[in-house]
Amino acid sequence: MDNDVRIIISEIISFSKEAKSIIKTFHDWYNENKMIIQSVIVAVSELGTWVKAVELMRDHQFIFTDNLSIAFANEVIKSDDIDRTVGNYYFANDEIIMNNLIARIKDYNQMSDYKELFDQVIISYHNDCCILASLGAFAIIDGMMSKISENITETNFKKRLNQIIDKINNNVELDQVDKLLFCVMTSLETVSGSFFDNYSFNNPERNAVDRNWLLHGRSKRNYNKIDFLKVLLFLDAIIILDNYQSV
Repeated sequence: MDNDVRIIISEIISFSKEAKSIIKTFHDWYNENKMIIQSVIVAVSELGTWVKAVELMRDHQFIFTDNLSIAFANEVIKSDDIDRTVGNYYFANDEIIMNNLIARIKDYNQMSDYKELFDQVIISYHNDCCILASLGAFAIIDGMMSKISENITETNFKKRLNQIIDKINNNVELDQVDKLLFCVMTSLETVSGSFFDNYSFNNPERNAVDRNWLLHGRSKRNYNKIDFLKVLLFLDAIIILDNYQSV
């Protein structure tokens, strides 16, 4: 594991230098499109159960990137422990859905520059080194967001969201891509804010994933598989946005 640590830490140092400007760029992109995002949220409010589940998971730092069935949406809404419920979804049955998520991320074209680092991240995860795995995943996110923020344009973003709005207004059922993009587009700002917020080191540590506290060695939390899953889903979400925003 010593070599794994050296690889991940070196990548963190490289990427973290640009992180502050990268996050600002990504949040500026969100703010430019905030009104159109809000119009989508209002338009799909009739979807009720499904939307509520997306919001609950978002507020617990999950951007759900799998097929959100009504059955699981109801399970989320009724849950008294969202982390446990979502964790059970991904980790049940020998972690088949989690392994599918890992394989999907690894196969993305955008991951070609991060293959070795991602392999080390997953090795760390399988060895229950979730702090190290989360650090490595955040390093990839920092680098990935720099590239993706250059590709996402306001025109393409609005076009894709307007297509979703038109379907809703014409009582056309949303397909899986529509729902997936809705999850990502309406959750990204909240989750990224909670991950990257400059929460003062003078305050008591929050019981949440926090990139800055983790990166700067201020976190005393015992990061677990759920925490790593949240970071991994965020990585999946920003690549999905890049893949579909111009479709």
